[in-house]
Amino acid sequence: MLRPENVDCFFYQTTVCNQPRCPFQHRDQSKQSTVICPDWQIRKQCRNKQCKKKHLDEEALKKFFRCPIEKKSAACSKLNCPNYHARQRMEVVEQTEYVRGPDPVPMKEKRLWNKKKFVKSDNSRTQKLINSSCQFIKVALKYISSAVNEQRLSISKGKSYIKEILHTIFFLGHIDMPSIEPNEVLSSELFSRVTTKYQDVLQKYKTHLPRRPPYSVLLDVVVESTGDANVEAVLDQLTDLNQKMFIPFSENEWCGNDFFLNSTVVSFCYFSDFVTSKRTRNYFGGSVSCKGILQREVFIDISCIATWNKAVSLAVCLAGIHKHKPMLFPPYVHSTAYHMIIGNVGCSGSEEHQSTKVNTSLAAAAGNTGTALAGDGWIKGYYSKPPCQKCLELFPDTRFTPECSEHRYPAPWEYGNCAECEAVSKLLNAETELNKRISLPIPNRISIDSRYNHLLINTFNTDILILQRQCRLQDNLRKTKFEVGAKILFYDPCIDDSTALVPAQ
Repeated sequence: MLRPENVDCFFYQTTVCNQPRCPFQHRDQSKQSTVICPDWQIRKQCRNKQCKKKHLDEEALKKFFRCPIEKKSAACSKLNCPNYHARQRMEVVEQTEYVRGPDPVPMKEKRLWNKKKFVKSDNSRTQKLINSSCQFIKVALKYISSAVNEQRLSISKGKSYIKEILHTIFFLGHIDMPSIEPNEVLSSELFSRVTTKYQDVLQKYKTHLPRRPPYSVLLDVVVESTGDANVEAVLDQLTDLNQKMFIPFSENEWCGNDFFLNSTVVSFCYFSDFVTSKRTRNYFGGSVSCKGILQREVFIDISCIATWNKAVSLAVCLAGIHKHKPMLFPPYVHSTAYHMIIGNVGCSGSEEHQSTKVNTSLAAAAGNTGTALAGDGWIKGYYSKPPCQKCLELFPDTRFTPECSEHRYPAPWEYGNCAECEAVSKLLNAETELNKRISLPIPNRISIDSRYNHLLINTFNTDILILQRQCRLQDNLRKTKFEVGAKILFYDPCIDDSTALVPAQ
């Protein structure tokens, strides 16, 4: 039988409880949990005073905390209503509809990792991530050190880029399941040097978030050391780095790396002013360079919160909303994307890969650079590709090269995953006059994700969309070993508390 003294207070768990003598349990340690305590679920009471799981289920929510308006079979129209709601709510403020779905309910515990013993060395995906991380760091460090020695990159910039790459890769290993420690990725010699020279990296990858994926950092290094004017030179340099990072499958190497940390698509964009006939420089971006649904959601949310231009962040957050008008540029923003080629010359690959062998020899078609190199039976280069459906929805008036084909396939990935988002964001951040001319209509209907009950609706504007991203980010991070605090902290590689550049191996 359900007794109040054995049930978690819904108000205390989600926001704040204002009852002076509340009969329910007020437990801080269970606030972050989304699963029901197994003992409580069976007996409706738990004797463990340190229990970190919910003493709350749908039955208790409906019995003790249900909104009185919903109890009368009516629809509640207050998003700020602190009670439990099993139905969708909608409130209209200044002709804008704000919609919030049903409140989340704690779920039964899923014992995913207790079904069988997990051995890292026997897991193909974990080994591929370790291989990718190790190879990425070795190639990136060598390239950055070479650029610094040749004075194509300043020492301070090189130091900052190295720290950012190390921190981001260590962070990705830490949030993986099972987590991967830095000493599993680095050789003993390099790990010792990193420990000595970049101690803050090893201290903060568990508590501070990176601002972008590792390949986005490397892309900036390549563009800065090569120059943004020559797109073909940038792609040539990326192709060379991709070749060095690639670990193929063979009889001797049972597990390759599958390019776990490399962006499969790179794009660049520029603005050609229709009025003044002036052209900006080229701005490059990469697609989200990590595998795993959780990892991609984490980096897309990080980008929306702390990295991208606000107009791009809001465009990504608003994408998919019914009858929403997308972000519009003044004429003309030009964009071209390039897909990385990984294909065996002798194999009859997919239709897409078969077409790339033709495209690389026809550089004149739609501005294709034709960058490609062959080695050991594998082609590793780039071919220009039309925009996906999601890019067309986000940036509909952009002049894409090549233009989108008539037979357009739906994009299965999430809004924000594409390289165009990063490239356009850099363009708007650098070109302030263009940024002022952006048109981003706000829809008259905004959906509030009610999985995040602790989110208080105090203001009715687009900031709520960014707050939702922040809530999803924190929820995803709580599923990992990352230490989630009350405030989101970001790692700053420009703080110079290290001693020197890490020497290239």
